[in-house]
Amino acid sequence: MENTTKLESSENLDNTSGNVLENTSFETKVLSKGSFTKKERITILRAITMMSQIAFTVIACVVVGLIIGRLLDNWLNTAPWLLIVFLLLGIVSAFKAMIDVAKKF
Repeated sequence: MENTTKLESSENLDNTSGNVLENTSFETKVLSKGSFTKKERITILRAITMMSQIAFTVIACVVVGLIIGRLLDNWLNTAPWLLIVFLLLGIVSAFKAMIDVAKKF
């Protein structure tokens, strides 16, 4: 009897804010109706792979451009011009690599 009273009082508190709280979350609803099909899982994994590959490629292109520009500026005493040039080249190559990866998928 006490348990039902506590449950009813907690439901009343949830309803006083104007929001009806559900007992199940999205994950449990998906699991209760059945898991994803094999084709859906493969599609989701390919999308995650593509996004992570794009992120790492963009970061790598920009960082390599910065490092090369910085090293050449220090070696040739042309600061900051080669840094700017190679940074821009890194950004352009990052966009090209991003487009190439997106075309593959």
